Amino acid sequence: MRPSACIVLSLGWGALCCVGVSQQLTFSQPSGGSASTGDPAWIAFHTGFGRAGLFETTNSANTSPTLQSFNRGRGVAGWFQTTNSSNTLPALLASSGSEGDALWGYNNGTGRAGFFQIDNAFSDAVGIWSESSGTGAAIYGLAKGNGMAGLFHVQSGASVNTALYALQQGLGRTAYFRLRTRRTASPFWRRRPAARAMPGYSA
Repeated sequence: MRPSACIVLSLGWGALCCVGVSQQLTFSQPSGGSASTGDPAWIAFHTGFGRAGLFETTNSANTSPTLQSFNRGRGVAGWFQTTNSSNTLPALLASSGSEGDALWGYNNGTGRAGFFQIDNAFSDAVGIWSESSGTGAAIYGLAKGNGMAGLFHVQSGASVNTALYALQQGLGRTAYFRLRTRRTASPFWRRRPAARAMPGYSA
């Protein structure tokens, strides 16, 4: 491994620092350490134009993750942040050239699998953007339980914007709704207040 940054490993009683050296560094397998203070156990700084860290798996038969993070405390398992206000690149970039997903969020507890938020009140950017250059849908919602597949909610009482807006610039439909079961008693759609309710249905 040829380092291109300053790497500090804190073991609680001391530290190991390698600053811009050019010789090869070898580590025993497995290599690691522990820290019992409030300082990070591993720090990498780079003052040039290269990476501060690089992790790569070269064995094509290896099914293990290249980088795995566990947090048994109360903090996050990973934190990615850009602090340069002129930086237009994302804080986290996930790319895949295979049939697998580029990014996957999984939660077997009671929380969300994903959460996206814009905290700047003056930002006019969308909270989440999905784009597809193929023949598949840009976004797909599937509910395998008893919940809804999609929910759109405008929370501000002073907002005059539409909760759901669909634009079609091609030759297809702008919207298409279909009930695939004949045993349901639910309406095709529901309007509140029921000023123009569907025949045979009252909201």
